Amino acid sequence: MNTNLVICIFGSEDRNKYTHYRMRTLPLLEELQNYFTHCYFNPNKNIISKFSKNTFILIHIKFKKIPKPFLKMKKKLVIWDIIDALANSTSKTLLSNKLFQEKYKISNIINCPNNAMKSFVKKHNSLHRNIYAIPHNWDPRMIKYFEKHNNQLNALKEPKIGYLGTPNSKKEEKMILKIPEINFIGPVIKKNNIGNFNCLCSLRDEKSSFGKPATKSFVAASLNSLIIAYKHEYGVYDFYGNEYPYYIKKNSKKTDKENIKDTINYLKETYNTDVWNKAVEISKNVKGKTSIEYVALEFKNLILKYL
Repeated sequence: MNTNLVICIFGSEDRNKYTHYRMRTLPLLEELQNYFTHCYFNPNKNIISKFSKNTFILIHIKFKKIPKPFLKMKKKLVIWDIIDALANSTSKTLLSNKLFQEKYKISNIINCPNNAMKSFVKKHNSLHRNIYAIPHNWDPRMIKYFEKHNNQLNALKEPKIGYLGTPNSKKEEKMILKIPEINFIGPVIKKNNIGNFNCLCSLRDEKSSFGKPATKSFVAASLNSLIIAYKHEYGVYDFYGNEYPYYIKKNSKKTDKENIKDTINYLKETYNTDVWNKAVEISKNVKGKTSIEYVALEFKNLILKYL
């Protein structure tokens, strides 16, 4: 247990059920407490004098500002965990984004939502910051559904596809409604959804993929389910890799709906075959590498690397 470092996480205090406080900030704080004795959420400046001889690790999540007294300290390491704070940014707009400029300037380490943004920032890294892409974790509260979901998966005789979350655009929402094989679950998973799907889908276009983590695919993996997505969705490709069999192929001679239907048909044709089983093994690996335990370990190792 490390007693020399003081971990301070600065994030939104919105404690509603489905916020980043519940899904990222609090779980990360609780896991880091396994490695560091002194961990705090949004502490006031009095903590600085209390630990005047210690080094502070300042993790600011999304939009949250770090209070000025903390930034004036000499013994500190500042990490910005972007998540989806730059969701609407592209490679053409990122560097001129005011939030990015402000956070980039004050941070020693930038944690991007995917490898595409990480690579881009590395190429335009005038202040020589350390750039990483530790993923967004799946919500650890999903664990309570694991046993029931896994038991009911065995009863499914064919692929059952769901769409979990909020569509990224009106176009995507219309596309979901056009395809009867896709069951629109809603923004969040509920008890009555458990065991009713063994595959989720994400239909994000390439432009909107640049600033987002692939959380839908990580949730799917956490529930031992597969994902249908485009290969251009960077966060998905980062973890599922080139060999994953259920990417939507973009045939320019076909409509988006036809391309998605082709993937669904392939999913049905290969259900419980070696192709399906290969996808299941890849998904299991993704589940492990996007758990909060693994993510916190990555943060811990990152912190110790630069001290």
